[in-house]
Amino acid sequence: MDGCGDLEEPGTRQPLAEAIPAGYRGTVVGIALFAVAGGLDLVWHELLGIEISLDALVSPTHLLLGFSLFLILGTAVRSARSASGAGNFELTTAGLLAVVLMTGLGAFFLIYCSAFVRPGPTAFFIPMPIGSPGRIQSEMPVIITLASYLLTTALIVAPFLFTLSVARHPARGIVTMLVATVAWLPAGMVGFRPTTIAGAAGATVAAVVADVLLALLPQVWLGRRLPAVTAGLAALVWTGQLVAFALVDGIRWPISLWMGAVVLSAATAAGLALLSTWRPAVRSGSATTASPRGH
Repeated sequence: MDGCGDLEEPGTRQPLAEAIPAGYRGTVVGIALFAVAGGLDLVWHELLGIEISLDALVSPTHLLLGFSLFLILGTAVRSARSASGAGNFELTTAGLLAVVLMTGLGAFFLIYCSAFVRPGPTAFFIPMPIGSPGRIQSEMPVIITLASYLLTTALIVAPFLFTLSVARHPARGIVTMLVATVAWLPAGMVGFRPTTIAGAAGATVAAVVADVLLALLPQVWLGRRLPAVTAGLAALVWTGQLVAFALVDGIRWPISLWMGAVVLSAATAAGLALLSTWRPAVRSGSATTASPRGH
């Protein structure tokens, strides 16, 4: 009977939170959040109407739906992290696919500032002196395109750096997968126009070349010289797009503009790599220093 008494002792039941498999708590939160966001979205549409343009991508309820999907898609990554020992995290094939899908989700919600949906350097642009009437209106499309290059570069390089942070060497074909997702999804959403097809194809071909070069790259370059590697990656991808533009339609921007877009994108990629490899300050005696990983 003492054994029966032991079975009835309080606290023997496993808490519900502990019953969820490791790595799946975020998934449960995502599913619950998706259900709540879906209900809120229905109420939003009933009260305020249905979005039909850019507002559909920045609607608060749609952004909440997107965030919940991000949590759900990241299940494989969290599961692989939980299954690995401390410092031994390895990204599985499912985890790699999850990273690509999450990148695609980002490309979907940020399509309005994608460098793959605009004519960009193929559009006519005549530089005007400061103070000239209509100068701001003339430069605005160029300014938006330059900003889209920087943001799209970050959308490609950030997940690449994440996969590299959990592996000794880049996953085979990772650059091609990321670039193809970020390029072809927006291209399809705007209707596969000739210019967008050419730009996406050129960038994808360049990404394949980048993957080949990464496979041949000495391991030391992925540590001490990672900013240079990511800068070269970005420059290669956008050069591929520009070459395709030139072959299909022609580049009408001044050389200072389109070459500057490539250099700015490369600098953005290098900056992200530098931030990702920067170590916390290390106190040595009375001095405090900080240095990039690998130095």
